[in-house]
Amino acid sequence: MAAMLHIGKNAVYERAKSGELASYRIGRKLLFNRADVEAYATSLRYGGGAAAEEAAAAAHDADVLTGGAPAFAEGARRGGAFTILGTDIVSDIASNRMNAAGLASTHLYESDYQSLARLYFGSADIAFTQLYDHRSNACNVPFVEKLAPGASVCTIRIAPRTFGFVVAPGNPRRIASWGALLREGVTLANQRLGSAARILLDEKVISMDARAEPIEGYAHTCENDQAVAQEVAAGIADVGVVCERSVAFNPNVEFVPLQTVWLDATVTKTERTRALVRKLKSDAASNEFRALLRDLGEDVRQTGSIVYES
Repeated sequence: MAAMLHIGKNAVYERAKSGELASYRIGRKLLFNRADVEAYATSLRYGGGAAAEEAAAAAHDADVLTGGAPAFAEGARRGGAFTILGTDIVSDIASNRMNAAGLASTHLYESDYQSLARLYFGSADIAFTQLYDHRSNACNVPFVEKLAPGASVCTIRIAPRTFGFVVAPGNPRRIASWGALLREGVTLANQRLGSAARILLDEKVISMDARAEPIEGYAHTCENDQAVAQEVAAGIADVGVVCERSVAFNPNVEFVPLQTVWLDATVTKTERTRALVRKLKSDAASNEFRALLRDLGEDVRQTGSIVYES
């Protein structure tokens, strides 16, 4: 990690401890999610601030203009590899296990919404998502039904995630409910379109029969949970929507739990993916996989159950 970021080993530990660089622990091992590291490296490369925002915006615009930039997925397929999409660390684990089992897989980091869209268009094989739908109070399945109509897929439950607000220590603005976002003078650090946190926020605003645009800061987006936490810690924003595990070790902010959202894996069922589907199902239901999740502090009581199949 030190070599990747071109910093000293002690600096890695210091930044992980402060929460500046997101990390996880399994026993005495300090682990990193590649998506978080890449985002952090980008912020270092562009020096943060407006330049980093412009670079992120340009990358996002390019992604939108190319319909999700499927070229890299097609390249992976030309090599015969399966494509696994997701930003959660479990998608990393799943990809590693597929490769270890001889099922060559490429893991790419993509927003939850776009991951399901790519599944439908055939440029991905597995999508790890955590999308909340307020109308049904359900996760992922309503989006699978909308974004992949007519597709033959299987959605497997992985683990629950707690989402809520990241606020300044002591929560000085007393921001403890979704309605608090509508108060005058409360500034939001928002997340990018298609992310689980952004969709959760928008769904909650809709459920209150409100409009999101008047929320101060709504139009300003951050790349990920860590960037949101940094803005709140710096006093740039009062609140942001994040996943608890992303800020659990950040001493500069506080977390207010509000909503449980399920992380699920949706896999396409074709002749080509037959072995992939079989491996994912058996893995998710195995004691070994559940033990790996327990080491990450996961609740595995529903891990491996099939919540949707078509």
